[in-house]
Order: sequence, then structure tokens, then C-alpha cells
Amino acid sequence: MRMTKNQTLASDPKSSVWLSASAGTGKTRVLVNRVLRLLLSGTQPEKILCLTFTKAAAAEMSIRLNNQLGIWETMPIQKLSQSITELTGTKPNRETLVNAKNMLSIVLDSSEGIKTETIHGFCQSILRRFPIEAGISPEFKIADEQIQTELLLSAKSKILSKARSEDHQDFSNSVAIISANASELEFEKIIDEIIASRKRLEKCFLHYKSFSNIFDALSKKLQISSTDSELSLACEFSIVKNSDLNKLLKTTKIFSEGSKIEKIWAFKASLWLNCDSESRIQTAQNYARSFFTQSGTDLAYLPGKRFLNIHPDLAEIFYKEQNRAREFLEKIKSIRAFERAKAIIYLSSHMIEAYDLEKSKSGILDYNDQIHMTNNLLTDPKLALWVLYKLDGGTDHILVDEAQDVSQIQWDIIINLANEYFINTETTSTKKSIFVVGDEKQSIFSFQGADPLIMQSMQSHLSEKSKCAEFKWSEISLDLCFRSTVPIMELIHSTFNQPDILKGVTNKKKSILTQTVRKGESGLVEIWEKTQTRNKTTSNDKWSPPIHQETLEDPSAILASKIAKRISFWLTTPNPKDNEAWLFSHNRRLLPKDIMILVQQRSILVDYLVKALKTFDVPVAGVDRMVLLDQLAIMDLIAIANFVIFPKDDLNLANVLKSPFIGLSEEELFELAYDRGSVKLWDRICDLSDEKEIFSQTKEYLNNILLKGNTLPPYEFFSELLMFYDGKSKLIRRLGEEVDDPLNEFLKLAHEFQSDHPPSLQLFLSWIQAGKTEVKRDMERDSGKVRIMTVHGAKGLEAPVVFLADATRKPAHRPKLLWLKDGVDCEVPIWPGQKVNDPKAFLKERLNNFEKQKEEYRRLLYVAMTRAEDRLYICGIEGKKESIKESWYDIIYDGFKDLKNRNGYSVGIGYTRFECPQIKDEFNENYTEKLSQEFDNVPKVKFSSVQNISHETINPSSIAYKVNDQISPLEKTRRTARDRGKIVHKLLEFMPNESKTTREKTAFRWLNSISPTIPINDQKKMVKSVLRILDNPNFAYLFDSKSVSEVSLGALIGSQYILGKIDRIIIKNDIVRIIDYKTDIEPPTDEKNISEKYLSQMAAYKIATAIALPEYSIECGLLFIENSELIWLSPEILDLYAP
Repeated sequence: MRMTKNQTLASDPKSSVWLSASAGTGKTRVLVNRVLRLLLSGTQPEKILCLTFTKAAAAEMSIRLNNQLGIWETMPIQKLSQSITELTGTKPNRETLVNAKNMLSIVLDSSEGIKTETIHGFCQSILRRFPIEAGISPEFKIADEQIQTELLLSAKSKILSKARSEDHQDFSNSVAIISANASELEFEKIIDEIIASRKRLEKCFLHYKSFSNIFDALSKKLQISSTDSELSLACEFSIVKNSDLNKLLKTTKIFSEGSKIEKIWAFKASLWLNCDSESRIQTAQNYARSFFTQSGTDLAYLPGKRFLNIHPDLAEIFYKEQNRAREFLEKIKSIRAFERAKAIIYLSSHMIEAYDLEKSKSGILDYNDQIHMTNNLLTDPKLALWVLYKLDGGTDHILVDEAQDVSQIQWDIIINLANEYFINTETTSTKKSIFVVGDEKQSIFSFQGADPLIMQSMQSHLSEKSKCAEFKWSEISLDLCFRSTVPIMELIHSTFNQPDILKGVTNKKKSILTQTVRKGESGLVEIWEKTQTRNKTTSNDKWSPPIHQETLEDPSAILASKIAKRISFWLTTPNPKDNEAWLFSHNRRLLPKDIMILVQQRSILVDYLVKALKTFDVPVAGVDRMVLLDQLAIMDLIAIANFVIFPKDDLNLANVLKSPFIGLSEEELFELAYDRGSVKLWDRICDLSDEKEIFSQTKEYLNNILLKGNTLPPYEFFSELLMFYDGKSKLIRRLGEEVDDPLNEFLKLAHEFQSDHPPSLQLFLSWIQAGKTEVKRDMERDSGKVRIMTVHGAKGLEAPVVFLADATRKPAHRPKLLWLKDGVDCEVPIWPGQKVNDPKAFLKERLNNFEKQKEEYRRLLYVAMTRAEDRLYICGIEGKKESIKESWYDIIYDGFKDLKNRNGYSVGIGYTRFECPQIKDEFNENYTEKLSQEFDNVPKVKFSSVQNISHETINPSSIAYKVNDQISPLEKTRRTARDRGKIVHKLLEFMPNESKTTREKTAFRWLNSISPTIPINDQKKMVKSVLRILDNPNFAYLFDSKSVSEVSLGALIGSQYILGKIDRIIIKNDIVRIIDYKTDIEPPTDEKNISEKYLSQMAAYKIATAIALPEYSIECGLLFIENSELIWLSPEILDLYAP
């Protein structure tokens, strides 16, 4: 598709550009095309810096760029000329065509390549280059979520210990105040927010220089004295003039004969007015509150009309006393707010200090440190000039993606890098440019510091600097959508083109004007009636035990079932064209991968959705994020590890016995547990092992687990459990394929744990259970399944069919800290309580914060609606907590009203719809399903189990491949020989099962789906080398039905445990032949020149296989892919390298 005029202008590198791009308008295409035009203009690849918001976005950009360069490399000259003409608007000369042909090689051969990375990745590379200047260790590590949790726990433990000390009385009092006003869970959230806001807090501490100065500023804001207290205010309030006292007593006497409300007040007031001064002081607040409701408003009908008409003089004293009580309570609120703020300030100071100390001791930086330290390098007068000088010449063109998600301090870094661009623009010979693309309507990451007002300010700043420097600058908008159909765009227009809804979504335009190119294509928007709670049916039957869980009474479960039924019907109906199961604009049936279910936050609805979709046999990829410890598979692993540590824990052992690892029935568990007195469950299993085979097998299994758990490090223990004891297969059979992601993450954490901690199983369990590790699934990968995601997670994605499943919910996120402005650049942190307890000074900040939240809530709705390509369904539940006014549902429902008189609007039973039929010719989509399985139907070889495991585990393949982890941070990561080897290994694993006529086609299809970043030429070389081997008749026996690929094995050899995977095994007659693939660029020609590492690897494989298959003779060979040479290794040389 040709670019639009604005897209072409925006991609022109001759001008710096600020591009405002609405959702689906092709901004990624513009980014890629601008880079292509920079390369065509002669810019060196390493002079280009592309900053993206996520790693996925960086990868997507690299993929598109490399794909286009690969296409150019193989494109005929005439077509290449046409392609470049469409890109640039001018016909290329011969030199440009030659450069385009060679551009892929130029990019790959450049020292650093095009730097496409996240802002955090870029900052990390700067710090790696200037660690001494930044004041950090050159070997610093980046804290992931688990490490950060561990550091926070350690820091929190230390400050709480300090709070118990008599040497820190102020801090101890602060912790006491916080403990009295916050639950343990809320305290954790306060700590998290302190760490997230620590640079803001440090700025406050630096500005005021001392706590006393902060407290003075705060007391002025609250209009109190720093020496005021609740007691002093109560003493002052309790002093009543005699004249006023007599009038008040007279008023109470009259009220005692009045209405019910007047009588109640009279009783409370007379008690207070008639008591002694000490009692008055103690009960002053109760008396003052008697004038008001619990929410703080004046009591209605107090005083009543009758009193006002008869005693107008006493009414005056009543109102005077009521105002005095109001001022007193307001000051009490201010005092308490002041004490809470002091407590938070003290806690923040000690927590930040302890956390920074923990990081410093471990040589660790978190993600915020990277940003702030890099900014310090670029702004510190003593360092900035030196750092910028060293970076000078490194970057001539900066491209910033997702500008609406960039925080102020990240913008400071970008501006400091680009400042030189605006100096001496006429004298410099090198043309430099900055390109920024974003959309204020999609700013949804305020919790990371993003704000559309910051983006607007930066646009004005860059525009002003460009004018002053006579720097060519353009501001362009993209408002033509290529993603969504007409009904979706019309609903977006009618929903947001209301002033109160548009407020905060866009600050520059009075309406959303985005149009779509998909006119005449089938589309639909539909809003369902809110799902209500079903009334439970009453029964006259006698009571029965609650055996069955009645989830359908929950409206979330009802809605989930409704959505799952609709999707199941689409996927299974025999008449798809008549039942909404056909995508007319794509001319094909609806597939599971076409459906995305979006939620605002992960709640019980998500669990119900997954369960309902599985019940209806709908392929579902699960949720985009999951808490690791909440997964059943991980719970089972932890339970079995806890058994190793404490076998006599009966409840835990019962969990293990019912888990997939053992799988006892209810009857078998009952037989073990019932009527056993004080006998422990583990002892009971041992006692009954001679009576029943199942208990004997259980005892043997658990004994082996105990042995391995007490001798192996955590990673090896869990790997052994999952691999050699068939644990992973058992978990998959019980829980499904979705256990794969959490299991892999769990093993990864176990491996990481051992690199920094003693290899203790108990310590590992304590470490992982203290964390909040989440598994993030890659939902951008085409899994062929229905996706369930949060709207934040779906940013940048799209789908033909989108459900907004919880449209009646509004996020309950409330910041634990608010900030009172004190001057232009300084803020003081406050800890708001309940709204009714806030002083007036806090209410303004609370209202401002609430208004910002509502604006972001509406921007989040815009992002959610614009994920849909063809159809959008809006759902929600009706409930006291779930349904709220001004929810997404209500906002969209009002939008539907504006479509009421349009063609295509209809109302059915339980829904309202607006649709357009397919008018254009149907698109013939030539699509193919991705490779769903990896040809795993080959015969398996069983290896004997190992009874005694040592502490040392060796992976033979790691002997052959030593990878250097110390890669230059400023260089683009290149594909290593090992990466290429993995791809070739996988091709040789499944291609032999393909027919000769389809092998090549299948290989390219797999490469493009799994590793699309590989250039076309490299793909061709790899496929050609594999086909050369498979087509060689001399190698036919290596890939026949008697061969097995990717065989896992493990064996104990002396004091070493060998754990590895053999590329191919051929079992024929009494001989086992072991083949390992090698992808050396310069392969050896005979046995004498083979690397010692390879020989050590094959010797280890030979011995391990001999232990597993003692009745066979073993032969080993290395198959070199590059020259299709198979070299058999003699037994004599292998014996020399045996472990």
C-alpha cells in the first residue's frame, strides 16, 4: 500500500519532525521508512538511534527494517527502482540502487548497527561506558523484579529493627503512627510507592536541607503551628465564655423539647457543657462532631424552623458555636494530617537510605537508577561536557517512539543528547535530525511518570529551539486509520466527541477526526446488556452437603460463560457465513487467534474466562501476566520441595500425594490418613508399603525425592524432578500446556538464585516465596489461540475481534502519596487518609489527582477501542461494586445513542448493534497456519534412572560452546554461531519428517514465523545446507524411522552427573550411533583437527549412553553442516577425553 502524503513528509530525513499519530495510522511504518531513507541518504547505520518504549517495539522495528532490506537485496533492479520511488517520491539514480542492494550487508557489517533499543537499554549502555564517572562499579548488575523484592525485604527488615531502637525516637514514633493507620498490606504498598517516588522525595529533601524546614513548610500549608497538638487545641476549644455558655445551656433546654434530632444534640451538648474542664478537654471532639453528620456535613433540620421562628437570638449563638466546632475539627484534621505526613517523611528517608545501601553493597542498579544516573552524567557541570564530548559523533539522528509514554526525566536525557543539533546548524557539514512520534490520546502510563502535558511541553520546547536556531522543523499529523472498520471509528467519534468525555483525552483538538480507509468493508460494534446476578432458586428439599460449587450465581461467571459460548459457536458452526463466524473483509472463517479479550485489570473475571473457554474447548492462551506462585504447577513443585525439608508435615504431604507427581485417589489418601492416631502420614506410608503396591511405589518415589533434594542444588533438583521423573509430562497431562511458561520461569529463577546465593533448597524456597514474580507471556507471538490481556498489555497490538469484558469497572488505583506544591519546583509529600478526614488543604490535591485519573481512564478506553480491526463487543456486569457511573460502559452507551438514526443501527434481545455490510470485493487472504507441533511422534529411548547424584552437574554441550557474556553494551548484539546452530538443529529435527516436495517450503515458513529477523540470504544458506544433507543418499539411514532426534539423557559418571541432549541417535542391530551436529564456518576435514571441546563432549555422551544401554556398542560421529561431512570418532581418541 502506498504511503499517504503526510506519511511521506514525516519520513523525509531532511526535516526534523514531530508526528502526532492516532492509533492504527501507520506510525511504525513511518519510523521504518524514515530509517530506510536515512540509510539511502548515506547515513552510517551506527549514527542512528531509535528509542522505543518496550523491547517488543524495538524488536518489531528491527524485524520490519531487516525484512525490507532483505527484500531489496533480492529484488530485480526495475522493481527496486519502483519501490524506492514510492518510498522517497523521487526516482533513484544508479548509485542509490547499488547502495540499496548492499544496504543489508552494510548494516550487518557496521560496528554497532542501527541502535534500536528502549530508553532503559540506552541508559544502561551509557553507564557501561562511563561507570567511573557515574560513580558505580563497572560490573554493576540490573535488578529484576525478584532481586528488587529481595533488596526491599532486607531494607525493610533493617529499618524496622532501627524503629525498635531507643536511639531513633522520631522514627519509632513515625512507624507507630503508620502502623496505627495502615494494615500490613497497605504498609507494603506505601513502601512500594516510596521507592517508586524516591527521586521525587530526594529532590524534596535536597531542596529543604532538613526535616525541620520541610515541617515548617507543611505547617504553613495546613495553617497550623508546628507546636500545635490535639491536646492544646482541645484546651483552647473547651474554654467557653460565661455569656455564651448560658445561651448554649438555654438552647439545649429548648432543644430537649423539640424534634428527635434536636433532642439528641441537646443531650450530647448539655453533658459537655455541664462537665468539669478536664472532662471537657477529653470529650471536646465528640461534642464538636455532634453538630455534623459522619461525612462532615451539617445536620439537616438542626435547628428546625420552629426554633428559628421563635428564638432567632439563640439561633445566632447556635450557628456561632457550630462554626467554632467546624474550625476546631478542621484544625484537628490538619494536626493529624501533619503527623501522618511527618511519619511518611521519616519513613521515606530511612527506607531510601537502607534500600540504596543494599543496592550499593550488591553492586546493583534498578531501572530508575539507570535513568537518573544517566541524566546526572548529562547534566552535572563537572561531567556533562566530557561525556557529551566522548559521545559526540556517535549519533546524528534520534528517533523517539511512543512519546506520550516518556517521563520528564527521560525527556531531559533526550533533550541533552539533542542540544548540539540546534547549535551552528549552518556551519556544520553533518545534517542532524530528531524525529518524535506519539499520540496524547494513548498516554496511559502515568504510574511510570508519563503525562500528556509533558509531551505537549516538549513539543513546544523543541519547536521553539528549532525556530531560534533556524533548524528545519515540521509538525505533522496522521489521522487516516488503516486498522479499524467504519462502525468502530464511528462509535469512537460519537463516544469521545462530547466535551466532558474528550477532556484530557486530547488537549489540542476539539474532536477526534480520525478517518478510516476501510470504507465498504464489513464491520460491527455491539454493546450487550449488563449481566446481572441470578437470584438463587429456593428449594423445599432437606439440607444437603455443599458438594458442588455453584459459580453460575456470580455475574462474572455468567458473563464469562456467555462470552465463551459465543466464541465457541463461531468456531464450530457449520454455516459460518450465516452466523457471524466469517470475516468477510478477509474472506475466511474466524479463527481463535483473531479474538482478543481485554480487561482493565486482572480479576476473578479473568479466571472465569479461562475456565469457561476451556470448558467449551476453545483454544485459549491464558492471561498475559500471571503471578508465578499462584500457578498450580508451581504450588506442586514447592509442596514437593517442602516435603524434602520437612517430611513430617502431614498437610503438605497430603498435597504432594494428591498432586500430579503421585496422584493418589481420594480413597487411597483416606486409607492412609484415617484412624492413624498420632502416627505421621510419612510413617504411615512406610508402614503400609508392604501391603499395597501403590503405597510401595509412593514410598520409593518419595525416598528418591528425599535423596535428590538433600544432595542436589535447587536447579538440578527441580530439573531432575521434571525431566527424569516425568514430572513435566505429568503436570501437562493434569493442568494443560499452559504450565510450560511458569515452569520455565521457575527453573530460570532457580538457576539465577544459585549464581548469587548458597545452593540451599530451603533458602531458595524462602527467597522465591518472598518475591512477587510475574510471568509475562508473549501475546504478540501468533499462538493460534484466544488471547486474554489487560489494556495496558495490549498496547501496540490489534485483533479482528475484540471484547471489552469488564467495561462496567473503574480501576480502584489510588496513590498512597499526594504532593503539595510549595512554589514552582518543589513539592512536599503527604499521606492522605479517608476523604472525610482530609483537611481542606488536601482536598484540592485529592480532587486534582482524581480528575487526572478520570482523564487517564478515558484515554485507556480509547486505547482499548482502537485495538479492534473488524468487530468490537462491549460487556459488563451489574453489581453494587462493579457497576459505576461514568464507567466505560456508560460512556460507550451514550455514544451509541448518537448512532440511533444511522443505517445499520439495530436493537435486539440483550444487545444494541451498529454494523456495515461488506460492499468491497472480498479480500482473498492466502494465509497458512503456523507450525503447531514439532514432529514429536518419533520413538522414544528410555534411560535408566540414576540412584545417587553428586553435587557437580555437567552439560556436555556446554563444554563445546563457551559463550562470552561480556558483550560491549554499545554494540548491537549479533547472531552468534550458537544461535545459527540452534536453528539448524531445529531444522534437522523436523524436516526429515516432511516429504521431499514440501521440505523447502516448510522450512522457510517456519523460519519466517519463529525467527523473522534472520535476513533472507542467511535463511537460504541454512535451508540449503540442511537440504544438502537430507538429500544425500549416504545419510539416509541417519534420518529413517529407526532414528530418534533430541534425546535427553543423564547419568552418574564417577563424581559427576552428566545431563545433556543428543542431536540424533540411530539404533540398528546391536549398535547405537550418536550423531551431533556442528555448524562451524571452517569445519575440520579429519579426526585429528577436531576441537578438544567437541571430543570431550562426545566422550561424555558415549559413556552416559553406555550406562543407559549397556547391551549395545556405541559409535560417535560429528556431522558438519557447512561441508556436509560426517566424521566418525575412533574409540581410542574418545577414551583420551573421557570424563
